[in-house]
Amino acid sequence: MTKQRAEIGFGSSFDDLKPEDWKPEPAQTVATPKPPREQIRKVARAAGFESREAPPPIAAEPDPAALKPARKRLIYTTGRNTQTNIKTRLEDDTEFKNISQAFHWPQGYTFQRALEALKRELEAAGQWPPSLGKTA
Repeated sequence: MTKQRAEIGFGSSFDDLKPEDWKPEPAQTVATPKPPREQIRKVARAAGFESREAPPPIAAEPDPAALKPARKRLIYTTGRNTQTNIKTRLEDDTEFKNISQAFHWPQGYTFQRALEALKRELEAAGQWPPSLGKTA
């Protein structure tokens, strides 16, 4: 058995073909200048096209709270590694942060000092340790 392909009768007809002859003709493009933007806008308005551009912002009076200078972030390495999240009134949160900023204390240290002061106050009033009462 030979390993030669069977002849099907097309071999000689493809010998004279040249793939280089099959290249497409280069496309001839005519550069047309774009019309001015204002002319495009006029045509669009006449056709009823609504612009997708955002309307210009309305100049409103600035919020007094927004005029306050941003609080400077202080970064400390203190060894504190837990976080306590509590709901507070806005005034209390602001006061707490103002105290921390005024004394250049980390907020964890301010919290620690506040707890120590509360404990001293309760001990002086004879209310420390608080009675927990009956538990179920």
